[in-house]
Amino acid sequence: LEQLPSEQDVFIDDPAKGFNYYRDEQIDSPDAVVICVATPSLPDGQCDTSNVAAVLDKYYTVNSNTKFLIKSAVDPMDSVLDVHYRLTYSPEFLGSSNMHRSTEEEFMKQTFAIYGGDDCRFWDELFKPVLSELKEVRYLSLEQAAFSKYVENCFLATRVTFFNEMY
Repeated sequence: LEQLPSEQDVFIDDPAKGFNYYRDEQIDSPDAVVICVATPSLPDGQCDTSNVAAVLDKYYTVNSNTKFLIKSAVDPMDSVLDVHYRLTYSPEFLGSSNMHRSTEEEFMKQTFAIYGGDDCRFWDELFKPVLSELKEVRYLSLEQAAFSKYVENCFLATRVTFFNEMY
């Protein structure tokens, strides 16, 4: 967070970690919100995006011009993507191959990013100081960005299944 531009006020809203900002208290009217919340599987296997929806609702009622960046996993066909918010989706392509780095280090050392949706350039510029090792950035539609992560997960699951069969 220290590497973000100084004109940006950054607040962490994560009740699970003891950071919980309520409307009209510490945050008057946020210009932008990054959403990175749990999206567990529902009993039928679908992604539960109720946490994402709760964050969208919480901040949208304060400022309807707020830009939202979703980092949480979402299904490309999920209704949370089919709303009137200013949404950008940026799936994470972090690897678990380097066990000597923390999640934060993995995030900061990524070389590829996708932004899909309404404010791609805004988010790209905001994160440039933090993601200094980015070599390639793609701007897509919201649906294409969500689908790219879905396809990657399907491919990796297929690869694991294939090699388990070969073993």
